[in-house]
Parts: sequence; C-alpha cells; structure tokens
Amino acid sequence: MPTPPTSQDDEHYRALSVAFLTYIAKAFGLIKDIKPTGDIGQWLPFALTAHVVQLGRAIHSLVELGYADEGIPIGRQMMSATMNQLFIVSSGNPSGWGLRYWLQIGDLEHRLFERELRKARFDESKLTQMHSQANANREADIRDFEATGNVLPEKLVDPGRRQPRRDTWTGLSDKALADRLGLFDWYDGEYNYLSTVTHAQAVSVLPIAQGLRDGHLPAAGPHFRSPLAAIGVAVTALHYSVMATLKHYGLVALSNQADRAKTQMEGAIDRYRNATGITQFVSDAFGSPRPR
Repeated sequence: MPTPPTSQDDEHYRALSVAFLTYIAKAFGLIKDIKPTGDIGQWLPFALTAHVVQLGRAIHSLVELGYADEGIPIGRQMMSATMNQLFIVSSGNPSGWGLRYWLQIGDLEHRLFERELRKARFDESKLTQMHSQANANREADIRDFEATGNVLPEKLVDPGRRQPRRDTWTGLSDKALADRLGLFDWYDGEYNYLSTVTHAQAVSVLPIAQGLRDGHLPAAGPHFRSPLAAIGVAVTALHYSVMATLKHYGLVALSNQADRAKTQMEGAIDRYRNATGITQFVSDAFGSPRPR
C-alpha cells in the first residue's frame, strides 16, 4: 500500500503543494491583465475564471493545513464553474447565455420570497410588493437587453426529455452539459466521484471508517491525506478555464504558455505518485496502463 503523508513536513506532500501554488500563479499570470468591458458576454466569462482561480487557492490552503479531502467538494465547484464558462464562450451567443446564467439570481429571489410568504414571518404586503418589484425588474432587464438587438436564448432540452430542466440555468443536466462540451470523460471520471463526496455518501467517510476498523480514533484536526484527488481536478479545471479565457479575449498566442505550465504541474503530480508508491500500487493492482 502507498505510504500516506503524516504532516505538512512530508517532503513529497510539501513539494506537490508548492508546485500547485506555482501552477495557480502561472495560470493567473496569463489572464490577470485582462480588463473586460462592455456587456455581460464580455465581463461574465472573466468573472467565472477568476472564481475558478479563487477556488483553486482555497483548495491549496486546505492542502497546506492538512485537509485535502475537504477540498474535494471545492473541486466539484471548479468543474461546474468551468463548464458554465466554457458553455457561455463557445455558445456563439455569450451575451444571451450570459444573461440566462445571470437570471439565476432572480430565480433565487423568487424562491426566497415565496418561502417567506409561506412562512408568514414578515409583513405580507411588503413582501408581496418586493416580490412584484423584483419580477418587474427582471422583465425590464430582459426587455432592455432585447431592445438592443440581443437574443435571450431558450433553455435547451436533455436528450430523451420533452421539456428543459427547471433546476438548471441551461435546461440541461450536468451530464448532458458535459457531453455537449465534449467533456463527458472528465465528467464520468471525476465529477461523479466528486459529487459522491460532496453529498456525503459513504465514500466520504471511508478513511475514517478504515481507521476505526484498525483501532484508531479519528483526529479532530488535520489528517494530511493524499491531496491528489483535490489537486488533480483543480489543475484540469483551471487549465480549461484559462484556455477558454485566452481564446475569448483574443490572447490565443499565450496558450502555449498555459500548456507548458500544465505540463510542468503534471510532472510534479507524476513525481508525487512515483515517490509515494501510488504508481506502483496501481500497476500491481490493475496492471500497467495501456498506451493511448
């Protein structure tokens, strides 16, 4: 079995953490001088990639503190934010789909007002007035948007369904969205697992359960388990996001630098896997991977 790290002072754990922080800095350095102006199709994609960067920094902070497993749900957020960004910038109508994405805020307001009206905790007439005004503002935003020649697209429909999903901004499931973006393998290989941890399914407590089985009470503090799952998805999400940003803002010439930074980070991951015995363990258990 691979030997797990025991503290931040573990040289391989530390080296991977430092490499990850360096990768984030290099990736962000390629886009930090972009100053998006104009309509929502211009500034929203940058806001999403900035969000992806911040989430990556959050994962790094958790890794540094010894809580790598707790960074896994943040990795799922990074995947979602990246897929949303990729869909918007590749849609052919980034302004329209950008507004469709932004209208989620109005949808959230609508649900909150309806909940408070049901609970009757506050003044009903005032809540009703605020709810009506919020709906009017939403409709006005759409009218103003379309008055300038923009098109607010209708939601899409999942294969095999008759109506768009009401619980997603695109109308598609996460799986269908990933498939549409050509990222089904990424979704199938990582998003499903990240979701099981995010929803606290049994696999999320597996390390604690194994410790209890072996007679070890769980620590209330850091555990310094392998950070590969959290860091791996973060690296891929950040790379996809940065590449989409460079293309959207006419900076494709910098794409080679983004690719080199990712290659260097992948080298650091491989060194960690080899040094900690993970590569050998996988080979022994499943055999050598087939060449692609």
